[in-house]
Amino acid sequence: MGNQGGRPSKYDLNKEAQELLEWSQSSSSLCLYQFTFDKPYLAVQLTEFAKQNEEFSLALKKAKERLVVHREAACNQGKMNSRIWNRSVRIYDHMLREEEEATKDADAQRKFKIISTQPPHFFIHQYK
Repeated sequence: MGNQGGRPSKYDLNKEAQELLEWSQSSSSLCLYQFTFDKPYLAVQLTEFAKQNEEFSLALKKAKERLVVHREAACNQGKMNSRIWNRSVRIYDHMLREEEEATKDADAQRKFKIISTQPPHFFIHQYK
């Protein structure tokens, strides 16, 4: 689809999308910083590229899915410390992030419902 408005990209994002997909197929691909290590741009720019180019956006999503699988396998094989996995899993695993956010939202709604059904003096008397 190409650039969807704004300043033209100085990188060929369709080409970068293909390179990202190819790179992410390797089981040694564990982190997007590896992909951008030898690139002239930063890993934080990947999100901006995804906003500018639909092909790159899809490639980034697919690459993140692959990285989840690679990282989980590395963790299960003892090649990646589980603390690193736990700390960064939400970056790559969108389904987990969405589920956790939905759980937080449901819990917040549950708590609000409890609070909103109690008389105002209920909470004051509870803690005296």
